[in-house]
Amino acid sequence: MKNNSTNRIDRRQFLQKAAGGLALTVLPFAGTFAAQSGRKPNILFIPVDDLRCALGCYGDKQAITPNIDRLAARGMLFERAYCQFPVCGPSRASVMTGLRPDTSKVYWFENADSKVPHCLVMSQHFKDNGYRTARFGKIFNNPMDFPKSWDEKPLFPTPDGYTWHSNAYALKKNKDLKEASAKQNKGAATRQTRADKTIPAPPSIEMTDVPDNAYPDGWITNETIRFIKDNKDRPFFVGAGFIKPHLPLAAPKKYWDMYDPEKLKLPDNQFLPKNIKKFMATDFFELRAYGDIPEEGPLSEKKKRQLTHGYYACVSYIDAQIGRLLETLDELGLADNTLICLWGDNGFHLGENGIWAKHVNWEFTNRLPLIFAGPGIEKDSCPAIVEFLDMYPTLADMAGLFVPSHCQGKSLKKLLADPKHQWTDIALSQYKGGPQAAMMCYSIRTERYRYAQWRRLKDDSIAGVELYDLQNDPHGNVNITKEHRDSRLIKALAGRLQTLLK
Repeated sequence: MKNNSTNRIDRRQFLQKAAGGLALTVLPFAGTFAAQSGRKPNILFIPVDDLRCALGCYGDKQAITPNIDRLAARGMLFERAYCQFPVCGPSRASVMTGLRPDTSKVYWFENADSKVPHCLVMSQHFKDNGYRTARFGKIFNNPMDFPKSWDEKPLFPTPDGYTWHSNAYALKKNKDLKEASAKQNKGAATRQTRADKTIPAPPSIEMTDVPDNAYPDGWITNETIRFIKDNKDRPFFVGAGFIKPHLPLAAPKKYWDMYDPEKLKLPDNQFLPKNIKKFMATDFFELRAYGDIPEEGPLSEKKKRQLTHGYYACVSYIDAQIGRLLETLDELGLADNTLICLWGDNGFHLGENGIWAKHVNWEFTNRLPLIFAGPGIEKDSCPAIVEFLDMYPTLADMAGLFVPSHCQGKSLKKLLADPKHQWTDIALSQYKGGPQAAMMCYSIRTERYRYAQWRRLKDDSIAGVELYDLQNDPHGNVNITKEHRDSRLIKALAGRLQTLLK
């Protein structure tokens, strides 16, 4: 274990736990490479919205995630994988295009195909090489991004009288509130939705006794299973883009019942990092858009516990959906020739560092789950620092396709065979924020440190610097820039950042 911030658990203990936990059909991931079997490997691509490392396989003792844990036990778990932008739109665009945000210029919710229309995106690359491609749920942020790269591109079904805005809720009263507030504010999910006090905003949580397919994620699972069965005799690339645990924290009651809210542990560091400037944090405006959240000030202890409870319930709900996908592969005899890639697009604070949700450029929002499983992949965990940019070249390489020259990441194939293989120990993440989003924060993660520069967009001048010693301060509670202001450490890290930006 190289850094105690990874919350790593002993691999042998984990394998024993995974083998003895809740029942799940065993996945025979001992298959051969496509070159040996004579067939291209299928790809099951699973992005999960706002999924932090709240999984049993990542050492979270509160999480009930038996299916993802078993997947990790049969593949390679990356302990330190980092997204390129801690917001869903730019993060997903970076993964699918293979480009850094500064190259694609996707910094918020822009359509990627409007920014880099001629880019050979991941789904198109597989389609061009004989794969049947489909996406269900959220792959790019915009469901119609690069439409020609998908053979199937259905939208979520919506009940009569409703739009996609209210799909996150199952209860009619909450759907009606969401439709009204979305119409009032033209769909924007900000605190502006509460400007007209006569139209209350919908709640941040929903617990109701409904079946799994009452929410979009159940539909995503059903459609993905249908597609896999329809294409079991030909190579396929299918993206199952699960929506939860994104806000609002809504899931069927049976997943809430898996947890005792009074026993859920809240974080010890419910305070902002010391020595930071105001613009380096967030007032968690995304959460404050909901009607049961105060427009300013701290949350009550009751609300903190409700949100934490809701987040874990949503994670367990998604875990159950993933379990159904894995069982389908096994039942059809496809597990030994299917490469699975599971990842969370950005992190989510549950009170850590004094904030909720995302929109900061810290360790919790950038370090995320990344699991590969399938033929040719060792059963182990990897401590190397890797980037989400590496997913595109890795899947292409593992499937025997060429890696497009525009990809700015690199294939992890050697790490999937040997997790101790020597690797570059740095990852770059960025976030556009500050007052009026007038700054770009560039942050690098090295073996020991997270170093960040906040640069004004108008002239590229530096407005602030952050430095966290994650070996001695794994939760990033203290910005130690001042005590190292003129040190060789700061100069070295600034030099590494500048080299990456060039």
